[in-house]
Amino acid sequence: MENRPNKSEKADLVAPYDPETNPAGDGRFLCITGLVEGVHLLSVSGEIDSSVHGDFKGAIETAVTNAHSPLVIDLTGVRYIDSSGFTDLIGARKRMTERNDRLYLVSNRAVHRLLRILGLDQVFEVYATQREAVAAAKQNA
Repeated sequence: MENRPNKSEKADLVAPYDPETNPAGDGRFLCITGLVEGVHLLSVSGEIDSSVHGDFKGAIETAVTNAHSPLVIDLTGVRYIDSSGFTDLIGARKRMTERNDRLYLVSNRAVHRLLRILGLDQVFEVYATQREAVAAAKQNA
């Protein structure tokens, strides 16, 4: 797992994968954190399953702990997510809610379909793009 801060606070977006370490976007699990327009963002790519559960959970816990504002988790680069990944997302939402903060998700079609099937699209605020999620987070901060 990589968890590198984006050095620019003025970045428009945080890429779902780093072309230097994963040029093909080949499905390997990768997390990148950043601050976009004052909103904390965790961008995840690859496959989230039991083989990376500890890394994914750790990245989420660190992002929730370090986010002193709403948190956006971008899952657009995720090709697969299993039940342990959804459990971690639910735990993150619970922690954010307990401290009167909000969690926003960005998802691709496949992840959004699973969220909908599981009824989690009614639990999470889900957006199609980082830009939309960041705008909502800023508006509700």
